[in-house]
Amino acid sequence: MYEQNSEGNILLRKCAQEIAAAVASAINFDVIITDTEGVVVGSSNADRLEQFHEASLSVVASGENARTGEGQAHQLRGTLPGVTAPIQSMNGQIAGTVAIAGDPEKVAPFATIVKRQIELLLRERELYAYSVNRESTLQNLVQDIGSFVPGVSNEALLLSRVSEYGYDRTWHYIPIAVDLYQFGRFALQVREQMRSQSENAETRILNVKKAVLASIRKLFAEPRDLSAMLGNNRFVILFAAGTEKIEHEKSMLEEATARAQKILQAIESFGLKAAIGIGSLALGISALAISYQEAWKALFLGKKFRQQPGVYNIADYRLEDVITTIDSPVRTRFVQAVTGAFRRYPDWEQMRETIREWCESGFSLVEAARRMHVHRNTLIYRLEKLNKESGLDLKDFRTCLNLYLALVMDRYVGPAVKEEDL
Repeated sequence: MYEQNSEGNILLRKCAQEIAAAVASAINFDVIITDTEGVVVGSSNADRLEQFHEASLSVVASGENARTGEGQAHQLRGTLPGVTAPIQSMNGQIAGTVAIAGDPEKVAPFATIVKRQIELLLRERELYAYSVNRESTLQNLVQDIGSFVPGVSNEALLLSRVSEYGYDRTWHYIPIAVDLYQFGRFALQVREQMRSQSENAETRILNVKKAVLASIRKLFAEPRDLSAMLGNNRFVILFAAGTEKIEHEKSMLEEATARAQKILQAIESFGLKAAIGIGSLALGISALAISYQEAWKALFLGKKFRQQPGVYNIADYRLEDVITTIDSPVRTRFVQAVTGAFRRYPDWEQMRETIREWCESGFSLVEAARRMHVHRNTLIYRLEKLNKESGLDLKDFRTCLNLYLALVMDRYVGPAVKEEDL
């Protein structure tokens, strides 16, 4: 006896009417589809829907085709002469039956063909439903990792769930966060172009997101890698970097960065841009949760301070990360106290650039001049002018530190770049 499959039964019920109508029009015989209880869930004759088809019960029980002649049909409720065949789901369990009405001798040749066609259609639907469910579950799992709190969240349960998707607790992982730039504008353009076909427009937009995810998974194809599409045009990858000791952290982060650059190239092939954040190396769920947040923080800080698409590593934004934790009033007072004397000058913007490049170049005249695209003598003149007008010694480390921190804070609280300016 064949086992009955409740999931396949539910899925068959959802698409039975569509399948029955399509099959009947192809073979020119009436067709019904029943569930495992013999209830008609799809029929080329709408009057038979939800009626009982008694001949299906023995077919479900035996798993074999059955012919019903004129005499038998009168003895079975809701049954016409014809052939009834079992429908198997993807796992081989019985999900229902299909019955073709007519002379059993004439319709018998169609029974096997129709049964196989319906099973193929059902399996396609099952695979799609499985894929959608898997993506949804994976998305929730990744987000659960990001929100994991030691001592509060159930680590054993989360580890068990995520291990089913390839996560290996003995491997180091590096989270990579991806945020599509200008996708709202792209989606608007698609909708404008396909205004009279709104459903097709949404399908096209979704297909682009799926294509981006497919490109990401092609780059991160190791069975232990996890990648998911989140809401708001965002993606996340948990890159399985390896089992090497922490001494190899630099090489593993370099590999993550190289792959992130390839993601940017893949996304550009779709006519889109992206910002990508990379967290630190993590071993274990607790460390991975922290690094997951770091990846998104790196992405946010990179967009804020660089104001352009690119790959941003949290290791390059530790100072900025600390600044975000300072209370806003404290930041404002510090910025005003340190830079207030400079802001009254008409060439404040030039002063700000000079101070920033002077500090970031390690107080090197040659490097700072190169970064600013000016002659070394021009830079010397600007520094002397700053010293004279401010009364500050820009060769003093503490003075430069205060100025530099103030400029970083000032940029952090400043307005974000507009999407159309990118």
